[in-house]
Formats: sequence, C-alpha cells, structure tokens
Amino acid sequence: MKKLLIVEDSEQFRRLIISMLKGYYDEIYECSDGKQAKAAYEKYKPDCVLMDIHMKEKDGITATRELKTAHPEAHVIIMTQFRDIEFQQAAHDAGANKFIMKDNVHELKKIVVRA
Repeated sequence: MKKLLIVEDSEQFRRLIISMLKGYYDEIYECSDGKQAKAAYEKYKPDCVLMDIHMKEKDGITATRELKTAHPEAHVIIMTQFRDIEFQQAAHDAGANKFIMKDNVHELKKIVVRA
C-alpha cells in the first residue's frame, strides 16, 4: 500500500496534487504547515513526503531537517515556486531527496509517482 503525505499551506494546490496522484497512491494524507509534518509522518508512515518551502508557522526546510533527523529513511521531495539556488542548497542541506518546481506539474507528477 503506497502512502503520500502532502505538506502544503495552499488548500487549492493540495487538491490539485491529490487529483493528479490519487490513482498512484492508495492513501494520501495532508497537513497545512511544516509544524505538523513530523507528527503526521510518525502517524501515517508515508512512502513519500511532498513538502512546500514557504509556510506560515514552520517552513519546509526546517520541517525537513527535523523530519530527516528523527527519521533518516523518510523520502522528502521539496516543492517550491522559488528558483533561487539558495533554496535548492538549503533543501539539500536539510536532507531532502529531491527539489522540484511547483509550476512544472508534469515533472512533479512524474517524480512523485516514482518515489
């Protein structure tokens, strides 16, 4: 049974991701801030975490670092609208497995389906 956790503050974007991926994952869970990511991971044990960078209470870089420290086996894909190399480096330093752009929905789908 494949499970996905989406950590994204935009409900509209979460709905888009769910509609794209519901045939590829048996269970899709979601939370709206990095603050809930670690607890959601521990509760659902997803195969893949799709993590936004910019969120209100806890950003995705910090949440990824905390998640990967507690669960090094976690497969985290950072997704963002920011193209800056600093974000890519920060995601890599936090332990993210991949870094993808939100505006490339087809690439997003391809990478997440393979995760």
